[in-house]
Formats: sequence, structure tokens, C-alpha cells
Amino acid sequence: MNMIDSRRAVRPQLIGVGCVCWFASAAVGAQWVVDAGGQGTHTNIQSAINDAADGDDVLVMPGVYGEHIDFNGKAVRVRGSAPGDADTVLATVIDGGDTGTVVTFQSGEGAGSVIEGITIRDGESELHGGGVMCVNGSSPKIVGNRIVSNGAWANGGGVYVAAGSSPLIKGNVIFGNRCEGRGAGVYAESGSPRIERNQIDGNVAGCSGGGGVYLTAGTDGTLVFGNDITRNYSRLGGGIAVAGAGPRIERNRIISNVAFPRGGGVALSNTDVTMVSNVIAGNKAAVAAAIDVAQGSVVIRSNSIVGNWATDAGIVVLISNAEGHVSGNVLAYNRAGIAIHTGGGGAATADYNCLFGNPSGNFAGSVDQGSHNVFTDPGLAAVGAWVFSGLGQDNEDAPCEVGGQLEYVLHFSGPGPLGGYVQYRIRPDRERFDILLTGFPSGQHSVFINDVVVGQIFVDGGGVGELEFDTNDGNFPPTFPDVSMGDIARI
Repeated sequence: MNMIDSRRAVRPQLIGVGCVCWFASAAVGAQWVVDAGGQGTHTNIQSAINDAADGDDVLVMPGVYGEHIDFNGKAVRVRGSAPGDADTVLATVIDGGDTGTVVTFQSGEGAGSVIEGITIRDGESELHGGGVMCVNGSSPKIVGNRIVSNGAWANGGGVYVAAGSSPLIKGNVIFGNRCEGRGAGVYAESGSPRIERNQIDGNVAGCSGGGGVYLTAGTDGTLVFGNDITRNYSRLGGGIAVAGAGPRIERNRIISNVAFPRGGGVALSNTDVTMVSNVIAGNKAAVAAAIDVAQGSVVIRSNSIVGNWATDAGIVVLISNAEGHVSGNVLAYNRAGIAIHTGGGGAATADYNCLFGNPSGNFAGSVDQGSHNVFTDPGLAAVGAWVFSGLGQDNEDAPCEVGGQLEYVLHFSGPGPLGGYVQYRIRPDRERFDILLTGFPSGQHSVFINDVVVGQIFVDGGGVGELEFDTNDGNFPPTFPDVSMGDIARI
């Protein structure tokens, strides 16, 4: 084999093969180059993996490779030639030919096993994991790929994680995948994957739950962070469904998803979930367009829940002995605000929320309303852009992708229940804002913008506090990086 070996090199080397050059240095292992035109060390990816040793690099040149690959327990990095360039990723393809799983990790691979910068498409599994499968304690890095148009008869059309596996799934486009069971985009059980900053868009779970993401038993340590979860569909939880697990769902944009019958944005069942600082907007369902909770205990805090629409019930529904703590959220222009039904001995509290513009009312059911909710538009939130065109009509399109420029996130904390705090979103054109608190516990309340402390509000013995802030101040923090919808790619 024409292997490029730098493990024994004493200085960097530039080695050419035909018209293609590769750079290898002593800091890395051997590099194997896969080129479908014969200009590399291999013409297919699996043979390069077979020849590689731990620490080696398998560089895949643009082309379409009709194969299925298995890392076979090796700590090798399989990557496209330009992982950061969208056009190159699009042109570097592993095509499963609609037969079997495209990429498999099943031998306990760890973080040294990486697949990056490659389009993984047209896998078709008769059971689980059409695009990527991680099982048997495998925890690789799956970063910067396009995982598209894959299918599974059961679970995990795009990515399937099970049997104690905890991969890093970061920066991928997970688009147009499908399954008949659960988790068309990503399915996880019995492991703690980190699902971070992906575009999870247009996936369909036909017969069960979790069009975008499905998490079930054994995934309590899972973090779902900073993702765009958009335009997915399922029966339960168009965007995300969680059953029997306790993940943390933070700073995601869960937008324009559809479920029938329940949980257009999110469906939670028998869970212990914390949802914090998410934008949940423009989702649709027959019941509970934004969040549906059945059993378990949930904390729903500091989210912007805007422009969601259901033909029945409200945006948050707690049933069947569930417990919920709903605090610090903006709930605006939904069909209803917080509709909570706590049959079977459940309990729910709702305080420190800002609710307005919900045509069927702000509260329904047996919710324990706190004394610190705000019921008027504070003039800070550019929420109108999130409302459906034809609100309440049979229209699955929402203008979220072209509006709703939410540039800054502000909240203030206080000594209320659960350390409750209210979050507002500030229009980009605002040069200053004023905050007036009434009826709050006395004492100091820290003011945060993008999680940076920018000031203090002192609430006096009468429950009143004021703050004025100039957004042109030199201490004003930078724009929150993952809020503008304009950067969502439609592929």
C-alpha cells in the first residue's frame, strides 16, 4: 500500500500522488487517502479503515462511494477533505444504496473514532439506524456531516444510539430521514449522547414519536443543546419526544414542527426533564402545540413559547399524576397560555411568567398560579413575527424562518420559587430598555443578558424596583450566537 506514514517522521513532509498533495506531520498518525478516481491510497473507505491503525487519519476526497462502513473498534478519523466547507461536504458522499446501515460503530469505539465532513445518505435498515448506528458502548464523534434521506423500519432513521453508547453528535445537518417507529432524526436509549448544534430538519416518524429526536430509558445524562429542530413530524412530539428519561433540553430552537395528535414541539411522558432557554415557536398539534407532558416531573423555565397553535387545550398540558414547575417563560400569541390538567393527583405551579396575546386565555385547568406573573407586553419582545399566517387555520407553514430576529436574551433572577426568573427578548433596534418590577420579593435581583450580569435591581419593601439600561453601553454583551433563524440551511 502507498501509505503516508508520519509516525516515525522527524519533520513535516509534503508528499504528492499524481496531481493531489497531502501534508503529514509527526503530530499525527498515518494518513490514508481515499479517492474514487485512483489518485489516493485506496478507492473505497472500508479498505482504508481495514488497513489503518489507532490514531490514523482516513482522508476522503470528493466523490460518491457506494458502500457501508464499520469502524471495527478502531480509533481512526474518517473525514472529508474540507469538513468546514458545505460544498465539499455535499460532494463527499457515502451512499448506502437503500440497503443497510451506512456507518456502523458497534465495537466499543471511543472519542478517538471520528466521522466528519461527509454526506451519509440513502441508508435503509430493516430494523434500526439507517444512516449511523452506535451500539455496544460505542461513543464516537459524529461531527459536521450531512445525514440525509436515510430510513429505518423501526427506530432511528438518521442516527440510532443504544446499548450504553454515548456519542457526540455535533454540527450535523440531519435532514429528510424517516422511520416507522421512533426518532426519525435521532433515536437514543441506554446511553448519554450529547446532541449539540445540529440542524435537525424535515424528518418524519410515521407511527410513533419524535420526528426530530426521541429519547427513552437510560438517557438521563443526555444533553440536547443549541440545535435547530424544525419542520419535523410525528404522532407524538413533532420536534422532540422523551419517554422514561431525564435529559436536559437547553437553548434549542424548536420551530414549525407538527404532531398529530399531541405535542407539536415537544412531548414528554414519564420523564424528569429540565427545559431551559429554548425558543418554542410556530408548532402545531391537535392537543398541546408547544409542550405536552403526561406523567413525571418537569421544570420548564426561561423559554420563549410563542405562536404555537392547537385545536384543543393549550401549549402546556400536564396529566396523569404529572408535576410541573413552569417559571420564567414568555408565553405569547399561542392559542392558549398554560392549560394544565392534573388528573390523578398531579400538581403544577406557574409563576414569574410573562403571558399576553393568547386569544383563548392565559390559564386553564388546575394550575397553581403564582403572584408574580406578568400579563402585559413589556415592550421588549419582538414576538409578533412568530405568529402563524392564518392563525388557527390548516396551514403548516409559519413565517419563522424569515422573521423573529431575537438578538438578545434578558432575564432577571430573584428569590422566588425555584429561583424563578422572567426572560424577555429584546428587539435588535432597541437602544435602551426600562424594567419596572412590582409585587416582587424585596432584595437584590441580578439582571443578566446572554447569561452575563449587567446590573442589579433593588426591590424595596413595597415590592417595587426599577432599572434603566442603555444597549449602547460598552459593557453590553455580544449577540447571543444561536438565535437568528436566518442561518438555517434548507437542503
